Amino acid sequence: MKDQIAKRYTDALVDGMSLNDLVAVQGIFASLSSTLEDEKIKDIFSSPYMTDETREEILLKSVASAKSDKVNNIIKLLVEKRRIDIFGAIADSLALMVAKQNKAYAGKIFANSDIKKETLKKFGDNIGKKVNADVSFESVKDDYNGVKIAVDDLGIEVSFSKSNVRNQMIQHILKSI
Repeated sequence: MKDQIAKRYTDALVDGMSLNDLVAVQGIFASLSSTLEDEKIKDIFSSPYMTDETREEILLKSVASAKSDKVNNIIKLLVEKRRIDIFGAIADSLALMVAKQNKAYAGKIFANSDIKKETLKKFGDNIGKKVNADVSFESVKDDYNGVKIAVDDLGIEVSFSKSNVRNQMIQHILKSI
């Protein structure tokens, strides 16, 4: 739900922005999001004793260096609608837009052992050719009994499970008998 709401605000925010402005605004919202994730700050901002005007003033001062009327107006609107909890979703949505414009995506490879950097690069190059984009991977050590490749922004997920392959081989042998 937050993602859908954030998408509306993001679309209004980025209308007519250049890529450089988009990157800058994404950084602003990522910074705001990480700041508001701190428990003490979250408690202060969610306090019923803090007025909306005070919230707005604090947030506007924190983004004053951006000198952007669009950012200021979105922040005012978010405070007015009491939706400052969606800064993270807006930052994620903006990051996805930047990735789409740059055609550069990041993915993860889950396995129960470490994967060499050369292998990660090969996977990135091969998948990048298929989707006509730059794809980079990071290795995530996991309990998964096989290999799972995921690029969430592109909606790609491929997995090879040892138990699944074994079961499919057994099924194939049984059908052929």
